[in-house]
Amino acid sequence: MKNFLIQLLICLFVYSSAIFAAPDPRDSIIIESKTVNPGAGAPAVYLRVLITNKDSLSNIVLPLVERSITGGAYMILSRPRNFNGVVRPLTTTLSNYRIFVGSRYNDLSPDTVTIAGHFDPLDRATLEPPNSNRKAFWEIKFDTVRPGLGNLEVDSALIKVGDVGSWNAIYFLDRMGDIIRVNFVKGVITVQAPDPPCAIARLDLKEDKVLDMTDVVLLMNCVFLGVGDCKGVYTSADVVILLNAVFTGAAPPGGEC
Repeated sequence: MKNFLIQLLICLFVYSSAIFAAPDPRDSIIIESKTVNPGAGAPAVYLRVLITNKDSLSNIVLPLVERSITGGAYMILSRPRNFNGVVRPLTTTLSNYRIFVGSRYNDLSPDTVTIAGHFDPLDRATLEPPNSNRKAFWEIKFDTVRPGLGNLEVDSALIKVGDVGSWNAIYFLDRMGDIIRVNFVKGVITVQAPDPPCAIARLDLKEDKVLDMTDVVLLMNCVFLGVGDCKGVYTSADVVILLNAVFTGAAPPGGEC
């Protein structure tokens, strides 16, 4: 019994050392950061998952949390809510058994999902070979970018599985089935208003993509006083066009970029 306890303690020490050791800098998962516009599509946004790995991999497990940071900015995962509906593979490796778990994803911040890919033990070609440079591995699909402007993030997560007390954590498995801890870089997505049509942009002197009385004052200064940060040559006709746009919502005609 004593020898058994000693062996058990040694196993626990070795296991905990592997789990809590600092990840090797050559092993990483990076979520793309990008700027997007509000809208909908099939999909509206692809978000890349990139990896580096020093060993051949038999498995990747990627639990994620999506949360709004500022301004109510948020994106909604595509449907159907299964692996093929949400993920576009960019490689043929780890393709024997692909998993998407989104039972806790309810289109509200914060949301969690788990994505995983496994190799085929009978086909070594499905192992993911070492990558010293970043490799685009998956793309996550979103079909809606909500109109709230600001920032959201896609970060790593520790997700409880059901009620049994087990948890999904982010890791690689090498071809021997040993766990490899990874460095993780979260993705920060900025949701901003799309660039206005050229005719509107020309009259948007304060450059905030909204036409209002401040633009009118700035334009009148340019036209009648010749002062201010003018973006081009304007006439009194432009003042009338801008006033119509501000007070009636009439779109400015024409205009070149």
